[in-house]
Amino acid sequence: MSTSLIRTLALAVFLFGLLVAFAGRASALQSATTGLDLVSPAACPSSGCAAGQRLDFAVNFNLTQIDPNRSPNVQVCVFAPVNWSAEKFNFVPQGTVTTRPYTFSISQCNPAPNGYYPTGGAVASLPAGSFGDEFSFSFRLGTTATDPGAVLVEIFEKDLTGTWVSTNQSLKALTVAARSAKPFVANDTATCATNSPCYINSLADLASGIGTGLKDAIDASPTPATLTIIGTYTIKQNTVEMNQPHILQGNGAARITYSGSTCTQPMLKITAGVVLEGLSIDDGSCSGSANRDLVVIESSADVRIERSDLLNGNHALQALAGNTAAISLSSSHIFGNAGYAILLDSANTGVLNAYANNLAGNRAGVQVECHGAAKGTVDHNFWGAGLLVAQGASHCTAVDPKRLGAPILHNSLGPGTQALPVTVGQTTHYAFNNAIGFQRTGTGSDFGLMIVNHGQGGATNVPFTPGQLGDFNACSNYWDVFLTDATLPTGDATLELLFKYYLSSACIAAIESPQFCGQISNISAYPLWWYDLSAGDWKTTGSGGSPTYCRPGNQELQVSISGGSNRPAFGDLARQPFVVGLPNQPVDYNLSIFTAQPGDTKATIDWTTTREVSLAGFYIQRSTTATTGFATLGTLVPRKGTNGGGASYQYAATGLTNNTPYYFRLLIVGLDGRSRESTITNVTPFPSTPTPTSTRTVAPIVPTLTYTNTLRPTSTYTFYTNTATRTKTLTPTTPFQTVTITRTITATSLTRSVTSTPGLESPTITLEASTALAETRAARTAIALLSATPTPTPTPPESERPTNPLTIVMAVLALTALGGGAFFLIREQRLSS
Repeated sequence: MSTSLIRTLALAVFLFGLLVAFAGRASALQSATTGLDLVSPAACPSSGCAAGQRLDFAVNFNLTQIDPNRSPNVQVCVFAPVNWSAEKFNFVPQGTVTTRPYTFSISQCNPAPNGYYPTGGAVASLPAGSFGDEFSFSFRLGTTATDPGAVLVEIFEKDLTGTWVSTNQSLKALTVAARSAKPFVANDTATCATNSPCYINSLADLASGIGTGLKDAIDASPTPATLTIIGTYTIKQNTVEMNQPHILQGNGAARITYSGSTCTQPMLKITAGVVLEGLSIDDGSCSGSANRDLVVIESSADVRIERSDLLNGNHALQALAGNTAAISLSSSHIFGNAGYAILLDSANTGVLNAYANNLAGNRAGVQVECHGAAKGTVDHNFWGAGLLVAQGASHCTAVDPKRLGAPILHNSLGPGTQALPVTVGQTTHYAFNNAIGFQRTGTGSDFGLMIVNHGQGGATNVPFTPGQLGDFNACSNYWDVFLTDATLPTGDATLELLFKYYLSSACIAAIESPQFCGQISNISAYPLWWYDLSAGDWKTTGSGGSPTYCRPGNQELQVSISGGSNRPAFGDLARQPFVVGLPNQPVDYNLSIFTAQPGDTKATIDWTTTREVSLAGFYIQRSTTATTGFATLGTLVPRKGTNGGGASYQYAATGLTNNTPYYFRLLIVGLDGRSRESTITNVTPFPSTPTPTSTRTVAPIVPTLTYTNTLRPTSTYTFYTNTATRTKTLTPTTPFQTVTITRTITATSLTRSVTSTPGLESPTITLEASTALAETRAARTAIALLSATPTPTPTPPESERPTNPLTIVMAVLALTALGGGAFFLIREQRLSS
């Protein structure tokens, strides 16, 4: 069951019991009507009216039997549940309708209903003819209030007999949200949303801020509490006093402002040990000479202000004469004020420590007045472009070597600056979205460090030398790193700082090229720079002897800082800007060839250069449109050419869609970390030419044998050559047609003479398989026979002729070869079909 439903049921049960309890009293009422309304806030948040919230009501009532000649003749009684412990009852001392005066009195308000007590009341003497009136009052819910309940107003009239008669009753039911150590403050119930308890302004505008939800939260919350401002919150013309040691913070882009025209009092006054953080404070509609001081301090307990904006007021921060507290101001942006950024009264005895702030753009001249060097230390602040400490601070402790050379980047999602205090331990930690890391190695204790982000991209981001922006191209933000404690780290402690350089792919490619991190023999070439205070110039950390490392796997550069003789060292961490940057080297190249050849779902990109001065390499980019939408393919193609000569390159772009136009260009990366775009070439992939498929048709081979008797030992061979009929069918994809090619080769025969021996039978001829081996063997034998000189011999009668065994063997071999050839051709036909 939800909390809101439980509260609703509890309120319903309560009201039922209340009506039963009032039944007897109500029976005496006349026919008069009355109405009780919550005026301010117009409605409580969904979680209920916060304990300690100031509430404003108005009760309207009719008059039925007053005696106009009696004084007083009307009594208004206000009752509240005992559990509410309502306090600070107040009322408007004049009737809204009759305009007649009311004075405080509860003389006729007893006995109170069961569970109630008279919170307050008033009497009036109303004249003849008065038919009714409206009475306005307010009270604060007690800080211990937790239960739902109802406000009860009862009207008594003195009749002609001089008797007080109850003539009107009215109820206003309310739910209550118990107080908490984490309350919220907002302009209205919609802004409160589900945050609970949430305090809202009421009608009053009284001393110390009474009438504001902020003052209600300050007074009602247990100490110390964390009070959160939601959204834009408007206070009133009276100063809101923070007299409890609370934390006052903003939620996101929270803002405290003002919408009136009386601009004589400060916005906030701190008289306790308050922490103010993550808030933007301005005086709204006040302007010119009528600005309000934003924050004044008169406390005996230390006050801390951090990550806040103090804008467009009179004095942004002022320590009054009675202040004895130490004031710490850090990571804040104070700008646009007509008076001082910080003003310490000459009678103030508290001590100010302000660091890592933008204290510029306020009054003309000095921004901070300490009225005594012992009263304020203001090192590590930005005073304005090119301004020295003496131009920014008066009668304070501060030195030029500890001023910031550029404004601190403002927080993107809320008030304050991007200056972060960290504790350096033995584990590596990263800050600012993993852009910078830190770790302690060696012995000793953990120590504090302040990291300041100046950003990058413009001349104003460059510390101390904004006019030298062209000396190198920044591949990281500009950082200031300094120790928060004047005591240097002890033992053999070493501070490891790690700077990411992943701002652009061009920076990554150039830094990791052989000219910089791609070599390990010369650490002074590693492009991590620091500002040398003594020389007034930028140098690489490696050139000063500090161990410097490239970490390409993490895309970061690392430097080790210790108390040794290398620079930078711990002693340099007074003002210490760092940046990963690439020298602004002149880039010159010539692209003589840049083409793209189509393939099947791919394209081949070719380019040739004639010179590559200060180049790191190339990225190939692709799009399906001619002007926009180019995406980078793969990784950097490192340069192969030199300053004096070029080279040829080829890249295969795969996974393309056939018959779709593609556009390619080169992103040419220089050693300065900047990239240049080439012209655009286009190509349309299409299917490759299909490979033909052959179908062989082999005609049967019928060998013809001719026997010729010749003189021994000469033998004549008959050779057979055969040819197949082949049909080739090509079936490529559309738009080509199917083509069928048929080639027919007929079988031919050669006559072979075989010598027979008289008296023997004709030899049986076995065809040899027509293999390459058989054909070669037969050819060699035929050549040998043709080149021999025959010896004539008498030819005996046929009946006397013996059969020559060699002739028979040769005939058998020849026939075997012919048969094998025929078998081979028939098999090839079947396989190809």
